[in-house]
Amino acid sequence: RRGLASPGRGAASSPLSAPTPPLQPMLINMPARCPTLPCAVIEGVPNTTCVITGEVVVGGDCTFESSYHEVIIEGSVSCLIDPDNPPCTLTINATERVELRGDAIVRATTVEIIAGKALLIDANASVLVNSSVWHRLSLARPPGPSGGGGHGGVGSPCTGVTQGGEAYGDGTNPNLVTVGSPGLGADLRVGGPGGGLIRLNAPTLDIRGLLSADGGAGYTDAGGGAGGGVVLRSVLLTGSGTISARGGIGG
Repeated sequence: RRGLASPGRGAASSPLSAPTPPLQPMLINMPARCPTLPCAVIEGVPNTTCVITGEVVVGGDCTFESSYHEVIIEGSVSCLIDPDNPPCTLTINATERVELRGDAIVRATTVEIIAGKALLIDANASVLVNSSVWHRLSLARPPGPSGGGGHGGVGSPCTGVTQGGEAYGDGTNPNLVTVGSPGLGADLRVGGPGGGLIRLNAPTLDIRGLLSADGGAGYTDAGGGAGGGVVLRSVLLTGSGTISARGGIGG
């Protein structure tokens, strides 16, 4: 009853610059459109650098387009993720560098981060799209009555079911890597949610923290969600972090 996993991989380590001192958090509730970055005003930080220090929550698809040379996230930037909200895509851009420092978290159904020169995910920082695709958004849910969600391959069947959700996508083609599907439970109960999609694009990627696109666990007699996708585009990939897109366990 486990949703099918999508493979991930780790990488070698490299030095990390000293973190900045802790800053006072700020809470900004953003609507679906986000025309500007909520940057903190910090003495000594150049106006070409945007530092996000607290919790930023957006209500839907959001693209932080910016002319900043550097975007530093020390708090969290996230979309609302639950069965009552549509899938959410969160995009963050910088002309030179993006850094997730300390315990920074970026969470959505799909997260895309683009940096002109380098992108750093610090050792305790995370990009999370795990358990973010729900039953009503399913791409390849099992035929019923229960089973694991499909993605890169057929999801695992439950008792009395010939197969789980159908396979789709192509792990060898970055343009076709997408989100995982939810599992299904008996009596049409919702199974585990599928994993979302992470896309990171920079000439140098330093991944020391966590990239998670795991599917969620199913409830009683319900299949787990399929793992989602992680796409990394870079010339140089370093770091000793964790990249995961596992399927969720069945109930």
